[in-house]
Amino acid sequence: LISTAGGVIPGCSGDWKALLAPDRRAATIAALVDLADTLNVDGVDIDIEGQLLTEIDRAGDYTPFVAALSKAMKARGKLLTCATASYEGGMIPVGSIPHFDLVNVMSYDAIGPSWGEPGAEHSSFAMAKRDLDLWLARGVAPDRLILGVPFYGYGFGGEKANWSYRDLAATYGKDATNADVIGDRCGGCRYITHNSPPTIEKKSRLAAVKAGGVMVWELSQDTADHALTQAIKRGLSRE
Repeated sequence: LISTAGGVIPGCSGDWKALLAPDRRAATIAALVDLADTLNVDGVDIDIEGQLLTEIDRAGDYTPFVAALSKAMKARGKLLTCATASYEGGMIPVGSIPHFDLVNVMSYDAIGPSWGEPGAEHSSFAMAKRDLDLWLARGVAPDRLILGVPFYGYGFGGEKANWSYRDLAATYGKDATNADVIGDRCGGCRYITHNSPPTIEKKSRLAAVKAGGVMVWELSQDTADHALTQAIKRGLSRE
């Protein structure tokens, strides 16, 4: 699938509020359909997030856009999916849910180097369970609900702020990454919080039981032997 918009949208991408307004919506949909056809992909993923999502929804433009794009995708046998957060102001509106083939929940970041409670995990198992329960309660069918998991971590207290799992394993060794924290996790302490292979496997098992699968941000951050991807496979295939 091609993915549109994103958490950080460069200026050259255009003004999505204007593109989805009634006077330009049909042209935007036609362009997305044409791109999906030209690239011969399986569909389109809508990744409009945060304040931008809120503003588009408040203008009454998000769900009509999704409904029309869904109709166009279905006519071609293609998929329409979305990525969504799980906090007020960052969630797709309930009215748009029936139009998506898959709802991908970005259960990533309860904490980062510049937000959240110091000493907390950035993407815990409890958070994953809470997020899935939220979207099930909002009406997403289990087989259309996808749990997003991170292949990265965050550093605090003087550590480098952003880490891929690949770099963590290379820097500290695979054994050190079998727990979700490297160092002492507390306010003011020096530590790195990430998702270990056991946690990724546990989350994947949760997704197999309560939802339709797992998505990753993002695959290139795995190790060369695909340690986290293999953990997902184990979790999804356990009886």
